[in-house]
Amino acid sequence: MMLRAVVASLVLFAFQGPAATAPALDLSGSWTLADDARPGVLGRAITLRQTDTALTIDGPGAASETYTLNGETRKTFPPNTEIASKDPATTLWAYATSRVSVSGWQAGELVIVTHQLSQVNSPNASPRRFEAEWTRRLRLSLDAAGRLIAESTVIIDPLPQASSVRGERVDALVPQTSVYVRVVTR
Repeated sequence: MMLRAVVASLVLFAFQGPAATAPALDLSGSWTLADDARPGVLGRAITLRQTDTALTIDGPGAASETYTLNGETRKTFPPNTEIASKDPATTLWAYATSRVSVSGWQAGELVIVTHQLSQVNSPNASPRRFEAEWTRRLRLSLDAAGRLIAESTVIIDPLPQASSVRGERVDALVPQTSVYVRVVTR
């Protein structure tokens, strides 16, 4: 119940006021992580393609994600893979069953809120198989130097490893900020 209140607060906070109908800035380009010492919110290197109506995020080894820029909701139901057939007593696995994203411009930033449900098998958790959900608020903006700032806050519910250790349901709040510099090709 607490998680749902936090998620509702995140969504309301992310979209206070009317969303702009036109992009406030152009995020298009190839970007690389400015601080290579830790993993980035969107990976180490990404390519953003932006039109008047959509933003596509491409990263190495990751599926391409496209978000509408007008605040519409997008649902995706990835196919159930063969992963669930692995031995549940020894294999940790998870796969997404549904995802909903809402995006819009606010105060010169693109804000994307995504909620995903997943089926999880964790050999050390009780129960071993369960449905987990996560919600992420991603804020994308450009600073005065033209660097891409990606701020992500993720709520994971429940966190399987903590549940198995403590024997209770544990929600995790994971904030992270990454700075990216534009890759200049000559």
